[in-house]
Amino acid sequence: MLNVVVMVSGGGTNLQAIIDAVEAGTITNTKIAGVISNNKNAYALERAAKHGIPAACISPKDFEDRAQFNQKLLEAVDAFEPDLVVLAGFLVVIPPEMTAKYRNRMINIHPSLIPSFCGTGYYGLKVHEAALARGVKVVGATVHFVDEGTDTGPIILQKAVEVRHGDTPRELQRRVMEQAEWKILPRAIDLIANGRVTVEDQKTVIEEPTRSGQEAEMKVLIVGSGGREHAIAASAAKSPKVTKMYCAPGNAGIAEFAECVPIGAMEFDKLTAFAKENRIDLVIVGMDDPLVGGLVDELEAVGIRTFGPRKNAAILEGSKAFSKNLMKKYNIPTAAFENFIDPDAAVAYLETAKFPIVLKADGLALGKGVLICQNLEEAKEGVKTIMLDKKFGSAGNEMVVEEFLVGREVSVLSFVDGKTIKTMTSAQDHKRAGDGDTGLNTGGMGTFSPSPFYTDEVEQFCEKYIYQATVDAMAEEGRPFKGVIFFGLILTEDGPKVLEYNARFGDPEAQVVLPRMKNDLIEVVEACIDGCLGQVELEFEDNAAVCVVLASDGYPLKYEKGFAISGLEKFKEHEGYYCFHAGTKFDGDKIVTNGGRVLGVTAKGRNLREARENAYAATDWVEFGNKYMRHDIGKAIDEA
Repeated sequence: MLNVVVMVSGGGTNLQAIIDAVEAGTITNTKIAGVISNNKNAYALERAAKHGIPAACISPKDFEDRAQFNQKLLEAVDAFEPDLVVLAGFLVVIPPEMTAKYRNRMINIHPSLIPSFCGTGYYGLKVHEAALARGVKVVGATVHFVDEGTDTGPIILQKAVEVRHGDTPRELQRRVMEQAEWKILPRAIDLIANGRVTVEDQKTVIEEPTRSGQEAEMKVLIVGSGGREHAIAASAAKSPKVTKMYCAPGNAGIAEFAECVPIGAMEFDKLTAFAKENRIDLVIVGMDDPLVGGLVDELEAVGIRTFGPRKNAAILEGSKAFSKNLMKKYNIPTAAFENFIDPDAAVAYLETAKFPIVLKADGLALGKGVLICQNLEEAKEGVKTIMLDKKFGSAGNEMVVEEFLVGREVSVLSFVDGKTIKTMTSAQDHKRAGDGDTGLNTGGMGTFSPSPFYTDEVEQFCEKYIYQATVDAMAEEGRPFKGVIFFGLILTEDGPKVLEYNARFGDPEAQVVLPRMKNDLIEVVEACIDGCLGQVELEFEDNAAVCVVLASDGYPLKYEKGFAISGLEKFKEHEGYYCFHAGTKFDGDKIVTNGGRVLGVTAKGRNLREARENAYAATDWVEFGNKYMRHDIGKAIDEA
């Protein structure tokens, strides 16, 4: 972990860019240890306080001579034990002792393309006034190491900005900050934090993960073992960027694309060690448990680029109470609700409630922690099941009691980079185990995409009141979200409302969404990590897809495992057909069942009806001993 001290004299916009990048994960393996200013009125000090960063003011005005100031300034810096000192608009001459002590460990951001408009007298607005007076067509910013001269140290990064006709110095200054300074300063810190910058003969060398004459080599690790992770692996394998893929722990189907390693998704120490030892370039966390548990934080702490929300953002899925309170606070449409930690208080509330009503375990429950109660007797039993019997474990320590809403349910997946959100195509899941939406809740028995009920009007409403509002709310709460947000929506007479959020790809929604996506998945994932999703235009095929889950008879309760599976080879003979493995494993040279949901049979079609017909036809290709499926996946297609 790189300890950084930021030194600033004024408003601290570059400091804010660094804070935002650290919190969003764009700067990895880094902690802002402290902020130092020479100006007690600098707004930068308030920025530090808002983010809980220690700060100090060391002003020359408080000392009899410069020597005393220099000594105290150096002592203040040393007190934070920094690995890197960042001068982000610090308008004080650095003491020679400090320059010597932090040689090649102190950097500065200068608002020009050095060697132009730099040196003594060139600072702040003066740089841009000089550039405009000279009539240059391009200006920019430079990050460089600090040496004994003024703006003479080794250059790390530069970025050009076009000068526009009629620019004023302040307009140009603002654009240089927005387009250059706020981009390259965080980038330079990240490069240094990950050991990729060295100085040779007063010039910097930046190590890039490339091989001569070839595309950048990329090793990818996917964390998970289900159908969702199989769909992610199949999509990632199409990227020319990927040269080696691993999956932990994976399954028999994922093994076609990735080397499966026997490490559980919650074995954070082992996953981190594996990623470091094998020089993994990118980790994609598919499952909810490791996201909510903080795997992304642990991987980023050792400098490994990871796709998925940090722990403080994954709470969007990890706590239904948190997500409901968030929606209430930021006026995001959702059902009326109350949260309870006392089962007696919950029962007392239910005695005056209107039925039917919905009870939800607060935490993760494999998609099964939701009970719809038709009357008070059922509701009391539901409270007992969730909060007293702990059927869903610690997820039931708190419970949400929610208004029962009537309407079509639609799933919308989205990519998010902390600030920008881009929605994927819509889908519709089937949660219940039996035909006609009967039986117990499951992880999902099938899905189709797109949903014919997700109209342009619905999309426009959600874009205005739900999607960006959720991303902005998380950022405002100091929990910037990077990764995939799954919006579980219900289309009521009063308009769309949010039923739930998930902090990752849905399963089986990923199995119908990713096969239709035209984009390089890895490019989109990297854009999310780097905070530049706004530069990506998502594209999807103009067709449809349906997924029918083949399960073990008895799921989601008791079922047998270990049955040999046949017919898998047929999917390679037909274009537009996929068999995503969820609960499978190798038994010698055979693939056998190893879970409740075993396979997701997915097929494309020119439209939803054709895709449904193709998917059900393909289910006949596969056989295993206790094969079970619903026969009405996509029934709603006929009602559109």
